[in-house]
Amino acid sequence: MKLENDELEMNSKQIFQNNLRLLRQQKISYVDTLNVIAGLRALSIIFNQSVLENGDNSMLANGHYCVELSLKDIYEQMSKRAQKKYHQYQKGIASVNTRLLRHDIRMLIISGVIRKVSFKELPSYEQVDIINEGKGFKEGWATNNPYTNTSYYEILDLRQSHLERLTKLKYQKDLSYPIVQQLFGDKVANDCFNTTVRNYKNGLNTSNKDSFKYIIETIQKNRVISVKELSEYCSHKFSLMNGVYKSQIWWYRQLRGFDFSQYNITIRHNSELSQEDKLSIHGRSLVLIAL
Repeated sequence: MKLENDELEMNSKQIFQNNLRLLRQQKISYVDTLNVIAGLRALSIIFNQSVLENGDNSMLANGHYCVELSLKDIYEQMSKRAQKKYHQYQKGIASVNTRLLRHDIRMLIISGVIRKVSFKELPSYEQVDIINEGKGFKEGWATNNPYTNTSYYEILDLRQSHLERLTKLKYQKDLSYPIVQQLFGDKVANDCFNTTVRNYKNGLNTSNKDSFKYIIETIQKNRVISVKELSEYCSHKFSLMNGVYKSQIWWYRQLRGFDFSQYNITIRHNSELSQEDKLSIHGRSLVLIAL
């Protein structure tokens, strides 16, 4: 077994080393596609270097390694030249443009350069560490600061990537779940907007058990309800019930990102429903439907 693990580690390292060779030599035409969007090649190098240099990488159930990186970690590993793209001034204060950095990371996920790992995929000891340390949490709530939030990434083989997808995204300044879903399908969209921490502890089932139960019952009672309408309702009702205010945007993100499948509830675009189920809202609007 020890021999098999050593061989697997060697093969994994060879993939990362080969990725770096392709990225630096730029001899393969499809790797040149990364240059379509400035900064993506530098980001790709950082991810591969990180998994090679970190001697404490976690192994997933599929036998592949993942590396733990926050946006802060990624930004600090950039060259000064690369950092300029993500450097901004807001009200005279220098800061990191986390929106743009997260956007570019999603570009790499869409093109198959990296994959964000969900909490359930992590080894049991890693899950225990996250629970015990409360990593990325503040008083039981998932942090709203993406700069300090940590994610786990699996670095994939560049030879199996889909860099051609970047040409469709060259002028796409804002990526949303519906846009990615429309262009590349459900799986790519889910991978793109998957969040390690959110998958472990979503605000819906940690804030108040009665509130969460009420949400499930509301969806089942209506059978079809728009995510926007439900988020507005939750923002008003639950602030009156427990005196804690969460904005409509906060509720919208929680509802959109939560896995309701165990309750036979799924999320769809309104246009995907049958004529009798469709709501009188825009076709691209997200709705929750009880099956």
